Parts: sequence; structure tokens; C-alpha cells
Amino acid sequence: MKKLKKGHLVEVLTGKDKGKTGTITSIVGDKCVVENLNEYTKALKPNQNSKGGLTKVSMPIHISNLALVVDKKKVKVGFKVSKDSKTRINKATGKAVD
Repeated sequence: MKKLKKGHLVEVLTGKDKGKTGTITSIVGDKCVVENLNEYTKALKPNQNSKGGLTKVSMPIHISNLALVVDKKKVKVGFKVSKDSKTRINKATGKAVD
């Protein structure tokens, strides 16, 4: 079970986009792509199907550089293991995170 999932609202902790928030669009291994954050300009060559030119591409950010946002506050996520289930919890309050 991972601490962050697709669709979660997160805040960037380090880098050029520090302090900005966005939603996770995809997760690949230990990196996440956050919508409209960590964008780079990529040059595309023209071909039969497209004109080419400059486009902006969101690049992956390591999970350790992101914090989950719940009720407009950054939250550390932990796990609570009961007899047959494992749930994610807010470490500060102990409440379940969904």
C-alpha cells in the first residue's frame, strides 16, 4: 500500500515549484507526475500528423518531495495495521486518510 495515490492533492516540498499544489495524474515507481507542476518545454519536430513546435510537458517528481494535503494542511501519512487490514492514517491526529 502506498502513501500517495492517483487523484490526491499534494504540495511540493522542494525544488522550483516549492509550495505549489496540484493533483497526482500518474505514478510510476517511486515518482509521481503532478498536474501543471515541474513543467519543461519540449521541442517537437514536424511530421505528417502534427506541425511541431514547443510544448510543455509535466515531468515526474520523487514521492519524498511531495506532501499530502488534507483540509488545506500538509499531512504526514502513516499506517495502522489491525488483524486483517492495513489503513493509512494522519500521523498527527490518528484519523484515517482516504
